[in-house]
Amino acid sequence: MRLVGKNAQRESIMNTSSWFRSVSSRGRGIHWCWTGWLTAVGLTVAVAGSGSGAPPTPKQEAALGAPLVFPSYYRDDVAVQVPVNLAEIEGSRDLVLEVALQAGDLVVRRRSDVARSPVEVILPLDRVSPGPYEIRVQLLRGDRTLGKRRVRLEKLRSRPVRELAVRVDGDLRLIVHGKPFFPLAIYETPLTDTALDELEKAGFNTVRLDVAPPSVLRPILGRLHARGMMAWIALGHLIEIKDPGGAKAKRLRELVAALRDEPALLVWESRDEPAWGKRDPDALLTGYRIVRRLDPDHPVWMNHAPRNRIATLARFNLAADIAGCDIYPVPEPQTQSDLPNKTLSVVGDEADKNRAAVLYRKPIFMVLQGFAWGRLRHKEGVYPTFAQQRFMAWDAVLHGASGIFYWGTPYTPKPSRPWADIKTLVHELHAMAPMLLAPAATTGGRVMPTPEPAGIEVMLRHTGGRWLLAAVNPRKDAARLTVSGLPLSFTRLQVLYEDRRLSVRDGKVELALPGFGVLLAVADPGFRVERPDFSAELAQPRQETSVEDMREPGNLIINPSFEYRNSRDGLPLSWQCRYPFSVFSDTSDPHSGQSCVRFESADPAFRPLLVQTGIAVEPGRRYSLSIWYRTDGGPIEVRVYAEWVVDGRYYPKVSPWTRGTTAWQRLAFQFTAKPPLPAGNLVYVVVQAQGRGTAWFDRVRLAPVEPVAEAPAGE
Repeated sequence: MRLVGKNAQRESIMNTSSWFRSVSSRGRGIHWCWTGWLTAVGLTVAVAGSGSGAPPTPKQEAALGAPLVFPSYYRDDVAVQVPVNLAEIEGSRDLVLEVALQAGDLVVRRRSDVARSPVEVILPLDRVSPGPYEIRVQLLRGDRTLGKRRVRLEKLRSRPVRELAVRVDGDLRLIVHGKPFFPLAIYETPLTDTALDELEKAGFNTVRLDVAPPSVLRPILGRLHARGMMAWIALGHLIEIKDPGGAKAKRLRELVAALRDEPALLVWESRDEPAWGKRDPDALLTGYRIVRRLDPDHPVWMNHAPRNRIATLARFNLAADIAGCDIYPVPEPQTQSDLPNKTLSVVGDEADKNRAAVLYRKPIFMVLQGFAWGRLRHKEGVYPTFAQQRFMAWDAVLHGASGIFYWGTPYTPKPSRPWADIKTLVHELHAMAPMLLAPAATTGGRVMPTPEPAGIEVMLRHTGGRWLLAAVNPRKDAARLTVSGLPLSFTRLQVLYEDRRLSVRDGKVELALPGFGVLLAVADPGFRVERPDFSAELAQPRQETSVEDMREPGNLIINPSFEYRNSRDGLPLSWQCRYPFSVFSDTSDPHSGQSCVRFESADPAFRPLLVQTGIAVEPGRRYSLSIWYRTDGGPIEVRVYAEWVVDGRYYPKVSPWTRGTTAWQRLAFQFTAKPPLPAGNLVYVVVQAQGRGTAWFDRVRLAPVEPVAEAPAGE
């Protein structure tokens, strides 16, 4: 068991060994030793061998490992962790670690006795002006200097934290325009007002936007702001800057400067899964600094894969104000995360791992499963049940998540039971948001379960005169326990979403939790909250269209003529649209059949597109990719391409940009699916326009090129 609360987070900052003990005691086979990863990191603020004063000698460098620096944009201090190689200096007796930063005439210095390794020192920065600095670390014994290291740090923030539009407070909550905010987010860009209505009704408060010209994004952000909703903008490769003076850096600066005052902007997202994708952490840090110098009001969030060592994640997290990861463990045994836990409760383990990778000084968002793995390859798959979804969400919350995001819902049929379950759960989380945002409750005693079933999590929150007790059981076996330390005024607890009450005596209550179970209980018997299950939509006539219905012989593209449309937004099935209000189904003048798609752009730099993923090709096979198109005769251009990604590297096969006329024309080219190819040999196909105007597309075709038969001899 671990008591979940913000005070527990603060204690962990000062006692690095407490985190190791608490996680390993949960019995899930997790054994990350902080000492082991501290010495292995080459951070972008890493050890410097030059600067004022004598450089460290090899012997002095050997006495100390590379310091790790954990800055936070929203704090006026920095944590410095230094591994001490006690074997090199014959024990820890009378050892003192000194950490100092000089800013002009100001010298900030802190000392700490060395009892074990690593040593953590908190260096105050409240009197330090923005700018780059060097931190000097010395290991002392009396008047002898046994070790020296240097590390560089840049302080970016110049305004008081309380003035920022979006900020992080001391409890690692997001404060948006002065109010605490818990993101309930979806990796979807609503393409119509009808889709926005559905998400808002379910309780989602945050959606994703991709990079587009500001003239395209501003109206969308305005629609969201009118509804009280927020958006994050996924910067992708645009934030990975190798040349600060180059064209990409200029585009980044222009985008940030144009949108930084939008009230519906929540955060900027850095490159997705950069450590797993083997991206350049220095380039991401350069891009991060560009964003933060231009926009002090909005954090940068970095989402990781459930992979990589804590050391690696810590290195990348220097370029983020919020970290976290995605984790999709259904069906069990899960294989996405490389942790030894193969059950649903790996969600909490990954949350712990990612909190450790920011030293509990930054918030984390957890991205949860909104799809079935098989659907990514246009096959049947196993969706999480409502009980599994509920456990994963609350497991993330009780392990310190400051926001819950859902990925993969475009691959989930709508309407369907899995989609209804997600909406039902998000509605529950939305109703509980005031409790999730409340500080850890103070009762005068410690809230503890007894006996301590391994891994049981308990949280007590208090706000607005109401108390919430939440508990999750991370094991498949049922658990019975007694929670003590509750306020003595409690006599009964009402279990939410269940028709039962629990008796409380002398601050103690007995709980029974099923395997992977969740319990939410309130002390206010008059508190009622509804949890719609959205079952009514399942009784509506369903659009019964299978993948096979949308295929045509010899063509690898599904729904190639855009004949089959989503009943929710009218857009073509099996295609993904990136930008809202830019792509429309059109029946006025298709090339063939009953429908085509229409792209509209009011900006010369805008590139609207449709994407189809999960297309299996044969390695080494040659293919023909073609599409029919027409335009309004203006400057708008079109193209079509296939692409795949291996180890973070893109392999595009692209037609040239082509200007059209008002008559239908065919654009075609050939390419070879030359290895390396990703797992399953899966590629994606993109239909795209560029510039101001209107373009129509129909009949996308991807087909293998049949080899030309050799003529018989003598002919």
